[in-house]
Amino acid sequence: MATIMIAMAFTGCGGSDGTAATTDRETETTTASEPKVDYPVPQAPPQKGPLKKLVIKDLQAGTGPVAHWGDEVAVRYVGLDYRTADIYSQHWKSVAPLDFALDGESVSVGWQKGIEGMKVGGRREVLIPKRLLFEDEDVAYVIEMLWVNAKGGQAAGTEGKPPGSFAREDPFSAIHWVSDGEKPRFDPPDRKAPKKLLHRDLEIGSGSAAQRDDEVTIFYTGAVYRTGKPRYGGAAGPFPLGSGGLGRAFEEGLKGMEPGGRRELIVPSRLLGGTAAIDYAIAMKSVAPAAKKP
Repeated sequence: MATIMIAMAFTGCGGSDGTAATTDRETETTTASEPKVDYPVPQAPPQKGPLKKLVIKDLQAGTGPVAHWGDEVAVRYVGLDYRTADIYSQHWKSVAPLDFALDGESVSVGWQKGIEGMKVGGRREVLIPKRLLFEDEDVAYVIEMLWVNAKGGQAAGTEGKPPGSFAREDPFSAIHWVSDGEKPRFDPPDRKAPKKLLHRDLEIGSGSAAQRDDEVTIFYTGAVYRTGKPRYGGAAGPFPLGSGGLGRAFEEGLKGMEPGGRRELIVPSRLLGGTAAIDYAIAMKSVAPAAKKP
């Protein structure tokens, strides 16, 4: 678990899935053989598979300053190993608070996203899949915000999102994309464009995943794969997914995206009538499920 936090004294993780019910009251053990527990403990339900997305649940509303990107914060927390349902770490009672900067780098992306927007005095349950914890394991936390030291607030144009730099992963480009309202910068790999329709999720959203016939709204930029030069883009929608208005291959690549999610999509030349392959950066703004047929 040392990889999750940089100099943050994290020691381990667990794994599994599902939803967690977390009590926000102070709890005590009921057997004499167990030590007294006077901090909130996540409860592990029966597991059905890996946790697929970040889940945030506010247990207690705060009344103090709000934590924004760029601020320094201090929290106390309890972490649950989902695989064993054991408490593996706690910075809650008789332990120094954990303090760090919301900079997109100091702690894992799951922690950054789970804490952003909390108010001082607020308490949250955060379920984090292992892919947002540097590929460790799925975990559950109860986190309470103790203080916020504003460092100029969020940077202009970030629109509440952390710094958006996504590393190159062959055959995908390196992409720098801070705000959904701006054109991202593509740094393509030195290779031929793939011949298949490919995508990778840069950020996972939350809510209903887009399926055929759903009404979706997106923001996107398309760049020539070989050069990384933007050619297409803008806001689109709402439109029914699968209508073909933006191209069948492109719309096929939107399936499964959730509101708030970002995706890189490579459409090969053979699916574009022989024109150059295009590398897209796409933000899913909204998904409205298709109306049920009578």
